[in-house]
Amino acid sequence: MTIFVNEFILNTIRDLPNTETEEPYRYVYTVLHKLNAGLDTAAFLVREIEASYQFTDSVFIILRSLLSDSIMYYHIINKSKGNVDEIKRLIQSLYFDHFEHMLKDPAFISRLSGISNKEAEAQLNQVKMGHPEFYNANGTAKVESLKASVRSALNFALVNPIEPIIRTSMQAQFHYYDIFSKYEHFGYLTYDLTHRQYDEKKIPNVVSDITTSITSLMPTYLSAIGFWPGLKRQFEPLFLDHYSRLSALSPRRTGASDQKPEKPDDESHTGN
Repeated sequence: MTIFVNEFILNTIRDLPNTETEEPYRYVYTVLHKLNAGLDTAAFLVREIEASYQFTDSVFIILRSLLSDSIMYYHIINKSKGNVDEIKRLIQSLYFDHFEHMLKDPAFISRLSGISNKEAEAQLNQVKMGHPEFYNANGTAKVESLKASVRSALNFALVNPIEPIIRTSMQAQFHYYDIFSKYEHFGYLTYDLTHRQYDEKKIPNVVSDITTSITSLMPTYLSAIGFWPGLKRQFEPLFLDHYSRLSALSPRRTGASDQKPEKPDDESHTGN
């Protein structure tokens, strides 16, 4: 399916004149690109798992990143209530988080680089001046940080009136994000999780976690493609056919979701 998405959808979006320069297209395209590339890499590793069980851990770490991106994508859609200007504002806030995190502590940069605080501040100010979309001439921020975590994004969806199918999709994605985070962040459960693929009794759950977490990402594909309504109308039947075949291969376990990809109205997004 990733080959189909890359050749027929991503290549078309990439060639559009406003993809690289205009929001929300730049952001949504990047979500799709990263999602497709990540799943392509995960699929390669999955094909090799029988020969090298240790590849399983890398698959889960890749999927965790994609699930995080998906939940944050939905968070922007939820908070904006579909308003295009608000979507653009929230995207800028998300982008700004990279700078806010990097530039907020000149003393740390000073210690890290072995330079004086004054030199560190000068370097950070130079970065700020290179990004007038985020900073005023005096170095103060002109954009508010999004400051949202995956958990807070899901909590927002649980306590606010949003489309039930989006809430269900986010819940399914968070279920696997939470499991896979134990691979990324070392703790009590890490030993058991990184050894379960060597236990024949636990292999069905490992397979289920891979296939069902991938299936949970399919609604994100279709929602994001909805920003280009013409593409969505053209390729949705083929996409749903690919999705149905993938779903048929996905064993279920407790906590997994059986939802189908959402089919948002074209009016819910702006598109070419």
